[in-house]
Amino acid sequence: MAEMAIPAVRLKKRTKKEVALVLVIDDIPECTPGDPITLSIRVKNEGTVSTNVSLTCRLAGRLISEEILVLPGGTSHQWPVLFTADPKATQVTVSAEYTVPGKKKKTEKRQAVIPIKETGARIEIDTSALDDFEDM
Repeated sequence: MAEMAIPAVRLKKRTKKEVALVLVIDDIPECTPGDPITLSIRVKNEGTVSTNVSLTCRLAGRLISEEILVLPGGTSHQWPVLFTADPKATQVTVSAEYTVPGKKKKTEKRQAVIPIKETGARIEIDTSALDDFEDM
């Protein structure tokens, strides 16, 4: 009886396949027109499986940068985007398109406004033409 084999059950941990993407735009410092700006964008996969991520960055609707990467589960990626400050284009839109298990595509979008301080340009007006009217 001491040598009898006891049937046992081996349990395997089943991991749930999921993708949870977090997209963050770091704070943008105030700048003047013409200054170079480095926009720091962080992407984190808080899920358990890797996914293909397509990142795009648009400035006032115009595509300025894009990147495609594979982001494993539980990792993050820092994406620097370089451009020049323009007072007429202050709206930045960042989007990340990725595939979740089951081949369904999802999109995360974030927007930010670039704080551009206006520099008062000095305007000089030539008033010498008005001198003729003073003599009348």
